[in-house]
Amino acid sequence: KFLSEMVRELNAELSPTILKQIDELLQNYVEGADSVEEQARGLVAGRGAVVAVELVRILKQATASLGHVPNTAFGLWPVIAARTDDLISAAEECEKVFRQISENLLEVVEIDKTALEMLPLQDPVSIFKQAQSRHAQGADDAALDVLRVRWICDDGQQILRLMETLSAGFSCEVAGSQACLRLLASANNFVAPDAMHFRRIVNSVQLEHGSVRHILEVEVLHRATLRCHQNSEVQHFEFFSNLLHKESTPDDTIDTKLDDRLRTFEQIVQVPVLLSVLVCGLSERLDHLPSDIYDLYQMGIHAVLRRHFGSDDSKAQVATEMLEAIATANHMAKRRTFQMEDIRKALRGRPEWLASWSALLQQGRVPLIKILTLGETTGEFQFAHLSFQEALFARCLGAGSCHAFWESDEVVCERLNEPFYRNAFCIGKGQMGKGLALHRPTWCFDCQPRLTELGQVGLRNLLAGAEALRVLDLGNVKLGSGELKLLLESLGGGLASIESLSFRWCQLPASSAADLGRLLVLCPRLVHLDLECNRELLKTVDAASSLLDALTRPLPLTRVSFRWCHIPSEVEPLLLDFFSRCPQLSEVDLLGNRGLRVSSSSSVVVKGISGPRRSHT
Repeated sequence: KFLSEMVRELNAELSPTILKQIDELLQNYVEGADSVEEQARGLVAGRGAVVAVELVRILKQATASLGHVPNTAFGLWPVIAARTDDLISAAEECEKVFRQISENLLEVVEIDKTALEMLPLQDPVSIFKQAQSRHAQGADDAALDVLRVRWICDDGQQILRLMETLSAGFSCEVAGSQACLRLLASANNFVAPDAMHFRRIVNSVQLEHGSVRHILEVEVLHRATLRCHQNSEVQHFEFFSNLLHKESTPDDTIDTKLDDRLRTFEQIVQVPVLLSVLVCGLSERLDHLPSDIYDLYQMGIHAVLRRHFGSDDSKAQVATEMLEAIATANHMAKRRTFQMEDIRKALRGRPEWLASWSALLQQGRVPLIKILTLGETTGEFQFAHLSFQEALFARCLGAGSCHAFWESDEVVCERLNEPFYRNAFCIGKGQMGKGLALHRPTWCFDCQPRLTELGQVGLRNLLAGAEALRVLDLGNVKLGSGELKLLLESLGGGLASIESLSFRWCQLPASSAADLGRLLVLCPRLVHLDLECNRELLKTVDAASSLLDALTRPLPLTRVSFRWCHIPSEVEPLLLDFFSRCPQLSEVDLLGNRGLRVSSSSSVVVKGISGPRRSHT
């Protein structure tokens, strides 16, 4: 009945009786009961157990995601087997061909044949699941890694020789016919590690032999890296991903969020103070990994107060608000050490806060506070570490309070440039900008004082989380090589509400064109873009092409200014292509671009062009 040896074996193991038992398990499943997957695994031996588990996982999802296929194991398995049989049969045949061509390739690059490891073929249910997922995302419903192999090298030179040979293409005779390997795509996790930090190169390779073509996944690994990965049993990945699952993180964002958490963790373990805060936080809560440094400090502060007040949440809440008020007053005044009089001013008008402070002081211990001296009516104090003061200050600003801290654009520039506030902006990344954007959704940095290098670092931290920001004017903020990329990386999910963005006189280099394109894609409501006097940005065809390549969707722009960008005539076709990516575009200002001859159309007004014109329609 089936061509594939694997499908025949699995079909025998997954008998109608077994499939009906799986359906009964699913029907009787109650949230919080023993895992259905483990019960299904116990019904079948060998590889069938793994397939039974995958079958259960598919059926536990919303039935709508399955499309027009049965939503029972008894009905779904025959459909999956029939749809994947031809593909797996072809993979089984190609497996033999690849083994031969691979051994020939390894001999050419002087690597022992034992470097080749043939991994088990993907099972039918995993193939079906992958195809369904691709189809749901708008891609072809195909599975590209049914056949998976590894080349395991002893040193970097072997990896280099293998990749150079594979990149050039390799062919030899197998069973009387020419067989060829052609590299289609490659992901170098040595350069950009994935969430597991498993260093390897993952290649999509096309195998051609006679009339057969098959795409397979070829991993190139260092033997020592693989050994370490296997010995660890990926425990760090499993531990952290389980924590994210407990936080109800969607499966399709697990890797991205896990990578962010691990990067935060790497940052924490390098700084003794941060490591101490982590230990403090984990002493009260082991089921949460901080998403960023701000989250880390909130964990630590909560743990300290919980330890002091026990289960009395109301007292802990009042104490938190009281400490936040003191921290904010101190940081506004740029104070590290503070007096009793400073405390009275900070808590004025809130008798419950003052009562909380007095009660704690009478006990001889205030959480997070170091008592330096204490008299009858006087005293001198510090936060146990300045970073606790900074974290509480960031919390206050993130909530949209303390508007005096950034009462105008000029004041914001001053704050960003001040070394005293540097760490506060770092800890408050993702929070302080959120608070400012809610208070003032229009930011202009084209003012005095100009942002220094330190100020630009603070700006990147401020932009993270500024989801309510609508207008951003970065005029005259010098964004040299790599600066726009750093700004882009700080944005995370982008600027969801931004409507107007100005880079006037920012000196954007040609190398930042692709980053500009990626930034525009992350601004779904952007209607006005000003790039005036960025004379290097689109100076070459390559730069303009990189901008276009980064545009993965149409842009909502209605007005764009390229005034005095000195765009040469050879870039004009690419500029017209850019206009076509903006279906709502109504006005373009090209004043000062003497090499261009673009004219207006029925839908777009082109300003600033003199002399003969060419229509862009």
